[in-house]
Amino acid sequence: EIDKKFIRVLKEKYSDYNNFIILCDDFLKIDIKDFFNRYGNLNIIGNLPYHITSPVLFKLFENKECINRAYLMVQREVGDRIISPCRTKSRGILSVFSQYYCNVKALSRISKNVFYPVPKVDSSFLRFDFTKEKIFEVNNEELFRKVVKLTFGKRRKYLKNTLCEIEKLETKSLSEEFNLNKRPEELTVQEFVKLTNLIYRKIT
Repeated sequence: EIDKKFIRVLKEKYSDYNNFIILCDDFLKIDIKDFFNRYGNLNIIGNLPYHITSPVLFKLFENKECINRAYLMVQREVGDRIISPCRTKSRGILSVFSQYYCNVKALSRISKNVFYPVPKVDSSFLRFDFTKEKIFEVNNEELFRKVVKLTFGKRRKYLKNTLCEIEKLETKSLSEEFNLNKRPEELTVQEFVKLTNLIYRKIT
């Protein structure tokens, strides 16, 4: 928690619990591996402000080996994007990454009217299970992230018109093994993995 006024409230409320510790720190700046080394695999619970949802999720993905599950409340629109299947307009970078790194499920919708003061939007409560066994694995995660971000960065373009920006890649050769006449939201996670592995093979 970074709000010092709220920390005082929490300390008073949970002062009788000897297993409750409050850290006055920014989650985006802490070292998750340090907590993992002290406590083992972590379960993370949080209510994420809209503007830091993506940075928090990317931090979790980068530290996936340290985490069992994360239970997160996010703005409903963001939650819909995260669980969005392929061939939908809401599908994007967070959809692909979330569904690749973990099993993600929307557990409930939460009305804005249960909060005070009442926010402008409803929320979604999601479970991210990092214990899933990957059936399809990328050869290079850095390239995987690059391919997903590059293609969704120009989501209205066909893959053949965006992947040509990858150094050393000949899209003509790639198109013989993968249909590049698609837009990124049309691809399943499995297809993004296959595409990344094909690109990796051709540029290395």
